[in-house]
Amino acid sequence: MRRRRIRKVTQKAHSLAWGTVLAILLGGGCAGTAQTDAPLRIASAANFYATAVQLAEAFETEQGGEVEVISGSSGKHVAQILAGAPFDVLLSADTLRPHLLVERGVVERGETWVYAVGRLVAWVPRVPVHVLSDASALGPLSAEDVLRGAAGRIAIANPDLAPYGRAATQVLDRLGSGMQRVRGENASQAFQFVSAGSVEAGLVAFSQVRDEARGQVWVIPDSLYDPIVQGGAVLSDHPAAEAFRRFLDAPRQRSVLERAGYQAPHP
Repeated sequence: MRRRRIRKVTQKAHSLAWGTVLAILLGGGCAGTAQTDAPLRIASAANFYATAVQLAEAFETEQGGEVEVISGSSGKHVAQILAGAPFDVLLSADTLRPHLLVERGVVERGETWVYAVGRLVAWVPRVPVHVLSDASALGPLSAEDVLRGAAGRIAIANPDLAPYGRAATQVLDRLGSGMQRVRGENASQAFQFVSAGSVEAGLVAFSQVRDEARGQVWVIPDSLYDPIVQGGAVLSDHPAAEAFRRFLDAPRQRSVLERAGYQAPHP
């Protein structure tokens, strides 16, 4: 069996690597490897990271080559792309960022597409007794009850950087929730705040809690937030970039998306 070489790279680790690349370029060094020998570098939104790794592993098995998946907020990824970061594919948590790259002339409009539709959920691992300010209302509480409560803390992604954060802000505003909002940089960090017990609840991606056994999950009604349409962009002429786009759009991948908690985009 061929050994899989897929690399999972965090935003911090990639920033350090990108700094090294800049230093080489500014110093007049040579890249050293041809484009065809370089790994395919996929910048993935934090909420989609685990699914992107799964898809990248399947892509490697089917078509060969090496793939790196770099996790981070969509906003930070695009800022790095505009600064010249050597990504080959962007998997954003919205369509605004790919469209911004079109406006800036980084990619052509035909090089962007919609690959998934995200779903937002409220996750409450353990319902605390102080969530509702009215003690007489205490009893069996659902995740929806907690979200509508007047006390407690809830983790959300940063709405300035992450589309899931913007959706979470819309939900809390429309519900009139009085919970204190604790911002993570992205959906992944918001999930970590809840998982570690730093906050009582979180508004995170359905994909992050689909297999979570702790507590309660409330799938937020679509009417409470704008659709989280997740767009991608082919950023380079790496020979595997367009191939990965076609791979991701193939009908057989739709079941992977749905099992991960996403909706497949309409044809």
